[in-house]
Amino acid sequence: MDARQLLAADSIDVDLAYNVLALMHRRKKLIQKQALKLQVQVAAGHEQEHVALQQTLSAKQSGIEREMLVAAEGYCKAWLHQFSRQILSYLPRELREMVYTNMTFPRAWRLTSNVIQSIHNPEKLQITFDAEIKRPQWSSVPYYLLTTCFDVTFASEMANTFLQRVRIKIESNIDLQKFFSGLFLLTNTLPKDCLRRLQLRVALPHSEGYIIALQHDDEEVEKKVFNNAVKKLYHVFDITPLKNLEVDIIIMGHHAISKFVEALVPIIYRMKDNHIIVRVWEDHMYDMGMDKKLINAYDISLQQWNDKMASSSAFKRNWPPQFYFPELPGEI
Repeated sequence: MDARQLLAADSIDVDLAYNVLALMHRRKKLIQKQALKLQVQVAAGHEQEHVALQQTLSAKQSGIEREMLVAAEGYCKAWLHQFSRQILSYLPRELREMVYTNMTFPRAWRLTSNVIQSIHNPEKLQITFDAEIKRPQWSSVPYYLLTTCFDVTFASEMANTFLQRVRIKIESNIDLQKFFSGLFLLTNTLPKDCLRRLQLRVALPHSEGYIIALQHDDEEVEKKVFNNAVKKLYHVFDITPLKNLEVDIIIMGHHAISKFVEALVPIIYRMKDNHIIVRVWEDHMYDMGMDKKLINAYDISLQQWNDKMASSSAFKRNWPPQFYFPELPGEI
């Protein structure tokens, strides 16, 4: 079995992988000795006789180095598979959880339309949604979540811990239902069963409906557009258990803050009823990296909110901004 056959195998034996790597190393040493002997002969004045042989040895040396990289990757994967199986066999779940927790880093990730990217370093998860099988497809994942490197059970438990420990910042163009309900990577873990900390951004879509609302000064159409922009946040209620969930909602667009604050009322108070820890932030200077402002507009009762919207809705023309004042600047 050569190095590439070894890497393509579904299950790799550690000893076999080590023997293949050792064989590659011995072949490399042999080629280096031949190259050194040839250099001595060339130095003695036999350069013309050995040009073709020199080229052959150079090609062989490049080839064996590539083969060694493949063999080393195969050995590493075999060792990691063995390591993960031993962890599963010898350690109870509580101790395995300690291992997973220490392997989980960094703690903050950003999910955009096709990328989950670490907030603090360039490591990233690439994600695309497959229209036929309706689940996320991933590539370029952190090593500790790769089923090609670890036993599937180990990787699934690791993914469970990963999703519980990290904070994922989800941009406004993500299909939350697909993300929550699709298998995480190639593990057996569903994000909706594990997620504990979310940061969700809401922003107006560049939709025809919003343009119509602006052009025709239609209060009902505009209100519908804002409601649709926050509607997808209801998929948060697919997550279990909700009582352990923390959600930060980031409102994008300073000109639309007051209307978003009003459009979010139903979902905010439903989250509170479900014991979700929810915070709403204003981030109109997001692209410039300015601090966010915590919105305290939801400290009153739902009935008080309904009364305020009936008398001075943000969607009424010439409305007086009587009930929204962002306070307590801070970072999240």
